[in-house]
Amino acid sequence: AIMAKYLHPLASAENMKWATRIYLKLMRLAPDLLTCNQCIKFEAEGYFSPISLELMKSSQGCHHAQLQHSWSEADGETICDPRFSILLYPDWEMAEAVSHSDMFGLSDAYPIKGGPVDFEVYLSINKALESWLDNLLSNEQLHRVAG
Repeated sequence: AIMAKYLHPLASAENMKWATRIYLKLMRLAPDLLTCNQCIKFEAEGYFSPISLELMKSSQGCHHAQLQHSWSEADGETICDPRFSILLYPDWEMAEAVSHSDMFGLSDAYPIKGGPVDFEVYLSINKALESWLDNLLSNEQLHRVAG
């Protein structure tokens, strides 16, 4: 039996518009994200520690970044809550969250490597990412401190 090709979330026009909005918000937050060679950190009143946005790796027009709020516990362990793994496609000006983790666990839009997307998780984590980006961009206290 021949397996049908898995439908990618960005195959829908509605999700493409969403991915474009997320990309543009990331670029407003850090216009140099794709060229900055170091972790970009932001601070804001009301947050205990920096929010960081870091480009992890790039290949064939796709960039992998992480946006997270992290702090260190007394024992030295770093806690990230939340942490989003994001894929950026600058040629198409689109970005999508592919995983989200917080103190309650990990949500992965692609639970099986190379397998189908879990649409419920995909929609949930992209909604959460866009909401957080909206909050960060509307926070007048947010300022860049490094990167």
